[in-house]
Amino acid sequence: MKTLPAVLCCSPRCARTEDKAALDPRPAAPGYVLCWTCRDRAEEYLTSLARLYLDCEAAMIRATGLHDKVSGTSSPGLPLNLVAAEARSRIVAVLAEWAGMVVDERGIDAPKREAGALVDFLLGQLRWLGAHPAAGDLCDELADLVHAADRAAYPSPPRRTQLGRRCLFTECGGVLVGVVHVDRPERSRIECDLDPAAHRWARDQWMAVRRAAKVTPVARPVGMAA
Repeated sequence: MKTLPAVLCCSPRCARTEDKAALDPRPAAPGYVLCWTCRDRAEEYLTSLARLYLDCEAAMIRATGLHDKVSGTSSPGLPLNLVAAEARSRIVAVLAEWAGMVVDERGIDAPKREAGALVDFLLGQLRWLGAHPAAGDLCDELADLVHAADRAAYPSPPRRTQLGRRCLFTECGGVLVGVVHVDRPERSRIECDLDPAAHRWARDQWMAVRRAAKVTPVARPVGMAA
């Protein structure tokens, strides 16, 4: 009996490993042209876009009153946070384009051209979209939207401060670093400068980490390994 070749995930960002330079798509999930990971990621991106649309609006509100005045006139110029405004417009435009494709191909009623309504509509059509030949493009565009909107809503880079303590993992020679997000304090954390992805603690764990970690005289530039 002939074995049919496995159908691979069509997302251009799909990879089995963290090495994004060597893409190796996972097998597609049954009934989909996406793997389960990329299908779930598309759902997460859609859900995030509803929140990021509102976050970009809040960023625009924070910018009100901060206007560049046109030289020689008394009229205010454009608000400084045009990036957030553009991100909001882009979210609606891209989601509306995908919703339009679903409406045309499935012959169903169109949602309102509003971010929340578009997100809800596409989430309800995700099973169908995940089996569509264009599903890979959807994943790619949603990822770009999320990353652009996140940067627009929260442009301030985190502050990093060496804490003068050794990493709690005994076989690690790293130094603990405090990462403070001024505009998103809930993302602030403590991490090891050698392995920040695996060796990290939430900001509310600082006192416990401080008691457990050994003081170190090591002083190297933040983010650099020994």
